[in-house]
Amino acid sequence: MGTEMKAPENCENIIRNRKQKSAQVENSEKSAKVQTKITEQIENKGEDIKKSKELKKAAENPKSNERLIQHESEVTTNHNSISNFTIKIEFDPMSIALFTLAIVTRFFRLSEPRKIVFDELHYGKYVSLYMKNLFFFEKHPPLGKQLIAGVAHFAGYDGNYTFNKIGSEYSENVPIFWLRVVPALCGSLLVPVVYNLLLQLKINRWVASMGGLLIVLDNALLTQSRFILMEPMLLIFSTSALLFLLRFLDSQYFSIKWWLNGILAASFYSFSMSIKYVGFYSYVLGMILIARHIWSELRDQNLSDIKLFFKTFIKGLILIGLPIAIYLSIFYIHLYTLYRAGPHDSVMTSAFQASLEGGLASITHGQPLKVVHGSQITLRHTNGRPCWLHSHADVYPVKYEDKRGSSHQQQVTCYSFKDVNNWWIVKRPSKADFSIGDELDDIKHGDEIQLVHGLTSRALNSHDVAAPMSPQSQEVSCYIDYNISMPGQLLWRVEILNKEEEGDVWHAIKSHVRLVHVMTHTALRFTGRQLPQWGYNQHEVAADKNLNHPDSVFNVEEHRYTKCMCNFMNSLLNIINIF
Repeated sequence: MGTEMKAPENCENIIRNRKQKSAQVENSEKSAKVQTKITEQIENKGEDIKKSKELKKAAENPKSNERLIQHESEVTTNHNSISNFTIKIEFDPMSIALFTLAIVTRFFRLSEPRKIVFDELHYGKYVSLYMKNLFFFEKHPPLGKQLIAGVAHFAGYDGNYTFNKIGSEYSENVPIFWLRVVPALCGSLLVPVVYNLLLQLKINRWVASMGGLLIVLDNALLTQSRFILMEPMLLIFSTSALLFLLRFLDSQYFSIKWWLNGILAASFYSFSMSIKYVGFYSYVLGMILIARHIWSELRDQNLSDIKLFFKTFIKGLILIGLPIAIYLSIFYIHLYTLYRAGPHDSVMTSAFQASLEGGLASITHGQPLKVVHGSQITLRHTNGRPCWLHSHADVYPVKYEDKRGSSHQQQVTCYSFKDVNNWWIVKRPSKADFSIGDELDDIKHGDEIQLVHGLTSRALNSHDVAAPMSPQSQEVSCYIDYNISMPGQLLWRVEILNKEEEGDVWHAIKSHVRLVHVMTHTALRFTGRQLPQWGYNQHEVAADKNLNHPDSVFNVEEHRYTKCMCNFMNSLLNIINIF
C-alpha cells in the first residue's frame, strides 16, 4: 500500500515542475520582447534627435535644405518612374477628326490624273532605277526615294516604265496609286502633328484645332501631298522632330519618357535631312532650343558642374551622334541596293565603277594589276570631272588669239569620253622596245618613265612654253622633232600618293599617281579650261608648278600588257573596231 500511494505523488510533482518551466519560458520571451521594443524606441528617439538636428541645420542653411529636398524628390521620382512603369493610350477626338478629314482630302481619287505631273518626272525615274538596282545619284539625299520605292516594290512595280516628259500617260503596269501613297500619308499625318505641336506650346485647344484645320484646307499643301514629291515627307519629319524635342525638354531627366522623346526627336531630324538638305535648317532650330535650355541650366546653383556636363554630354550623344549614324545608314542602304552600273556611274572614280556590276567591272575584269615597262594604259583624271589623258595628230597653232606663240607640237588634252586616242604605252628610258619580257619590270614610286602615245608613237613632253589657256603654266605636248634646237624633255617621275595603302608598286585603278616632269619640276595637271575649236573644245592639260594641286592626280583605268609590237598593233586595231 505504501508504494502504491507514492506513485501518484511523484506524478503530481512532475506535472508541477513542467508547468513552472513553461511559465518561466513565457516570462523570458515576454521580457525579451519588451527589451527589443525598448531598444527600438531608443533607436527611433536617436534618429528623431538626429533628424531634428539636421532640420535645425537646414533651417539655418536654406541652400542645403533645397538640395536635400531636391535629392529626395529625384530619388522618389526615379523610383516611381521605374517601379510604376505604365503605358497610357489617350485618344483626342479633335486630333482623330482632323486626321480623318486630312485622309479624305488627300486620298480621294489619288490615282488621278494618270499622267506625269511636274517633278514626278524626276522622282519616278529614280524609283524605277531603285527597282532595277541601277546606280544613280542626285542633289538630294535618298530617303524619300527609298520610301516610295519600298512601297512600289510591295505593290509589284518592276520599274519598266520610261518617264519621258511631263504630261505622258502612265502605262497599266505602273501602280500610280501606291507610288503616291507615301506623300499622301505624310501630308495627312502633318495635320494632327501640327495640332499637337500647338497644344505642346500651351495654346488653347480650339486655337490649335483651327491651326490643324488650316493645314487641311491649304491648297498648296493639299496639292503637293497628292503627287510623287518630297515636300510632304520633309514637312512631316521636320514638324514631328520639333514636337518631340519640346516634349524632350519638358520631361524629367533620364526618365523613360525623356529617353523616348529624345531618340524620336533625333531620328526625325535625321530623316528630314535625309529627304532634302534644307531639312538641316529645322535641325539648326532644334540646336538653338537645346543651347537655350543648357544656358538656362547654367544659372542653377544647385546643379553641380559634373552633373551639368554629364547631362549636356548625353544630350549631344542623342541629338548629334544618333542623327549622324542614321544619316550614314541611309546612304549605306542606298549604295548596298544600287549595285549595278547605271546612268551616273561614269562620273565616279574608277575604283568605284569597278565595284559595280556590268559597267567598268566587265571591262577591267581579269586585266593585269601591276603597271610595268610595256604596259598599255589609259590615264583618268581622278578628282572632279572625269576625263582621260588624250592626244591626236593635230598640233598647237603657231600663234594664239592673244598673239602668244606656241611650240607647234602635237596637242595633248583631257577628253571626256573613252576613245582609242586615250591609250599610252609606259616605257623605261633605258629600253628601246616596248615588249614585256618573261620577267615583269615593275614601275615603282619614284621611277622615271616615258609615256608614248599609242597611235602616233610620240612621247609626252613639256617645256618652258606657256600653256594655251593657262599662261602661268607650262604647255604639255607630244614631242615632234623639227630638227631645231628644241630637244625633247620626255622624262616623268611617278609619285604614288596612296603608297601607304597600295604599296610602292604602281597598280591599275587603285594607285593614285602624280606625274612630275623631271626637267622643270612641274606636275601634269587638268586645268578645267576648255580649248577653242582648234582643240575640238576638249579640256586643257598643263604642267603646273604647284605639285600638290588636287587636279594633278591620275589613275590607270584600263590596262593591258604588250608582248610585242605586232600584238600591240593588233590590240589597237581591235580597240578601233570597238569604237
